[in-house]
Parts: sequence; structure tokens; C-alpha cells
Amino acid sequence: MLHTLLLLTAPCWALQDDAQLTEWVRQLGDPEAKVREQAVEDLVKADARAEPLLTEALQSESAHVRENAAEALRRIARARLLKEIDVEARPFSLRFEKAEIPAILDEIQARSGIRIEMERSALQGAATLDLPETTAMEALDALCRGQENLTYEWKDAGHFRVMAGKHVPTPAAYWGPCKVWISSIEVQRTWNFQEFNVEAHLSVEVTQASRVKPLRRIRIEFEAGQDDTGRDIVVMSGLSRSTQGRGIPLFGGVPASFAYPFVVKGISPEAGALPRLTGKMTLFYPLAAVEVLFQAPSRNDTRESGEFKFTFAKTGKGYVDFIIEKAEGGVVPPDEVERRLESANVTVVDEDGVEHKADGVAPAGSGFGGIIVIMGGRGGGGGGGTESARPGTYRATFPNFKGGDVKTFKFRFADRTLERETSFEFKDVKLP
Repeated sequence: MLHTLLLLTAPCWALQDDAQLTEWVRQLGDPEAKVREQAVEDLVKADARAEPLLTEALQSESAHVRENAAEALRRIARARLLKEIDVEARPFSLRFEKAEIPAILDEIQARSGIRIEMERSALQGAATLDLPETTAMEALDALCRGQENLTYEWKDAGHFRVMAGKHVPTPAAYWGPCKVWISSIEVQRTWNFQEFNVEAHLSVEVTQASRVKPLRRIRIEFEAGQDDTGRDIVVMSGLSRSTQGRGIPLFGGVPASFAYPFVVKGISPEAGALPRLTGKMTLFYPLAAVEVLFQAPSRNDTRESGEFKFTFAKTGKGYVDFIIEKAEGGVVPPDEVERRLESANVTVVDEDGVEHKADGVAPAGSGFGGIIVIMGGRGGGGGGGTESARPGTYRATFPNFKGGDVKTFKFRFADRTLERETSFEFKDVKLP
């Protein structure tokens, strides 16, 4: 009898919960700002249970409901993303006494969740490790340092490859799925007939072995420090004079690892090392995507969301071209667009009312700013031909789309990011 009562009452609780969620969504459009704000707070606490209703609310006729629903969805996504990042960044312990190398690699793979491809012919011998708190790349560095012919590399496909080769130890710091290290140092000494001026040119690299997929957009700042003679030093950007300073935001499309140049100024001619180089690194993660909708668009119709501007460019047989750029001007790197744009949710409704889903999205032409063919239609103009694509032009392809006028064109795009800052420290950096 008890089981029967539980089965009968469970739907009642569910209905009550749905009714409360529906009421909170209604309050997103309340005339009182305090009521709207509280409704957002309540829906954020409801987390995943509120997402279907909030997604529907994005189509509301009320601007207040649409804006507050989007804000609640962003905050839910932000909280979820923070949890995922924290789990991925959590260190683990690794202790082995004369263990076979494949067994150690299997454990690193299991503890970090990152796949490791092993070149079996290189995995000879045993190793001892005692790492109370470590990360995947720190553990791999420690393992390879103790071997004569073992190294590894990070593959863009999302895994490590361990192989035969000489592993070169470098000054490095680690945070969760990230490694930042100095890959090269060049010291320049100049004499002005009064004194020597010494500068060290550093190449700093960052590898992001993250399953959460941060943007390949990194900000690095170095703090002032001292060399081993006690003289004060300053670390500046080595990119250009206009960008020099204590730190520099390093934005752009970069591969899994990329060398950023820095210059250390103020070094004493007698210095032999930099005891401590400290700084901060900021990673950027895309948040939940918002819908970008064009209704009965004409050529050069625009929409804005966050820091981005979207332009409907043209249509043709089998494609729609659109432009993604910064609202204040400037190109968005293609790899950043790739991580922000939900390519599986790009759709167009043709003039007959038939919806088509894109089977791919890529920079127009053969690259960023290539040559594209204009096929006609309201979006594409009249008679066909070719013209150079504006930087930031993308082509969504639809196998059965005939081109011409469209009723709607829409896609989802992460217009905001979550910033995660972590500190790093290089110890005892030797000067050549």
C-alpha cells in the first residue's frame, strides 16, 4: 500500500514543481524590477529543470521575458561550466615504485581523463614517481625526465602521444589541463661605452589539454621581480613597442601550443639567473549560446549580441554567407568562431517554408577572406559573378537549398565568455 501511495503522489509533486517554474518564468516580465530579479534568482537555482521553459521564453513577445530568460540561461551555464573546470583542474596523486612505463601511463590516463596514445616500441623500462599533487602534463614531464629516450606531444585531436625521443626539461608551471613554460631564452648584452645593458628575450608557450574547450585566446601578465644579484627587473611584451608593458593580452587563433615573446629588462651584467618569474594567466571559456535570428533578411541586415556583430551577406545554390566580426570593428579569429558557433544548429527556411539544416560551416572561399561566387536572390544580388569576401565571412552549406529569398536564417553563438585566472611561477631560470 505504501508503494502505491508513493507512485500516486509523485506526479503531484512534479506538477507542483512545473507550476512554480512556470510562475517564475511569467514573473520575468513583471512590471516590478525586484520581482523580475528574484524570478531570475529562483530559476537559476532550479538549474537544469528550468532550462526547457527558459529556452521557450526566449521567443516571448515581452522584451523583459526574453532578456531575463537569456540572463538566467547564461548564469546556469556559467555555474555548470565552473563545476566542469574545477573537476578538470583538480590535481591527483601519483605514486609508483619501479613500475612499468605502460602501467604508469594507463594510470595518468585514467586519473586525468585525457587519452594517451602510446608508441609501444618506446615504452621500455620502469620508473619511480612520487607526486602528491600533480596534473597530466606535470606527471608526463616527470616521467620523461627520468628516461633516456622518451618524450610526448599534445595533438590537436585532443590527446597526448608518448613516443621515443629526447625530452628537454624547461622551466614550467602547471594548472589543471594547462602547462605554461619557457621554450627558449636569448640574452643580449650591449655596451654604450659607459655600461652594459642586458636583456633576456623569452619565448613563453602554453598548451591547453582541456576537454572543456577554452578559447585559444590567452592573456599573460608578468609581475616585476629581481635577478640573482638583487637588481629589479621588468618583463615586457616582445610583440611591438605599442603593446609593451608589464603584461599583454595575447589574442588570436593559435595552435595547441604557441610561442609568445617577452623581454626581461634591467638585468645586471653580473646576473646568472632569474630566481623567480611570477605572473598570471587568464583563460577564456565560451558560455551558453544565444540565438541569432534573421527574419526575411536582405543583404547586409545586421544583428548584435554582446561584443559581436552578425551580418547576413548573400545566398546562393546550396549556401548562405554571413559575417561575424567585433561590434566595434575587427576580425574574430576563425578558431574562436569555431568554438563559439554551434554549427549543428545553423538553419535556413527557404521561400517555400522548407527548413534546411547546415551540413557544414567554414570561412568563405579557401581561407579567411577568399573569393566567393554570388548566385543571385535577395541575399545574393541579381546576376551572379565573383567578389572578394569580407574578412570574417562564413559559408553555411545546405545540400538541398536552392538559394534565393529566405524566410529565416538562424544559428546559435556563444557571445560571452567566462574568464578563469590562475597564477604561475618559474623558478631558477638560468641565463645563457
